Amino acid sequence: MTICAWGEDNSDPGLYNARFSLTVNSSDTELTGSWFSRGDDEPHSISFTRVAQAPAPQPPAPQPTGPAYCQPGQQPEFAFGFAQLKARLGDVMGNPIECEHTNADNGDSLMQTTTGLSFYRKATNTPTFTNGFEHWALTAQGLVYWTGDSIDPPASATPVP
Repeated sequence: MTICAWGEDNSDPGLYNARFSLTVNSSDTELTGSWFSRGDDEPHSISFTRVAQAPAPQPPAPQPTGPAYCQPGQQPEFAFGFAQLKARLGDVMGNPIECEHTNADNGDSLMQTTTGLSFYRKATNTPTFTNGFEHWALTAQGLVYWTGDSIDPPASATPVP
């Protein structure tokens, strides 16, 4: 890139009276040019070296977050009805992978596990676990089991001794 400029300053002839032209040649690393002042036969040279700009600072790496729905430092664990259900079902229920949290639409509590979903039905006061097709729930009649699409224990649910 070449830049040419020309100008004249006659504002104070006694102090400095210059006519100049500046031609600048630029590359990626160097800026050079020359200029003439009035009465000079030889050009005055000027040269600049581009200083490498430091790279922009990177935002800090995101800090690892804990399990979903957990407060800082909190770990998922079964409590209350979920703990009672886990004591009865054992490995079928798996281990919690998120902290218990509330469904704002209906007030139910939910907790994802390694093998399915634990949920507490607020409307029926029933802790339940499902792996997607099989269901277990702690009811007033004790632990019951059923299969299918119903999330609430049907009347035909099988009591589990």
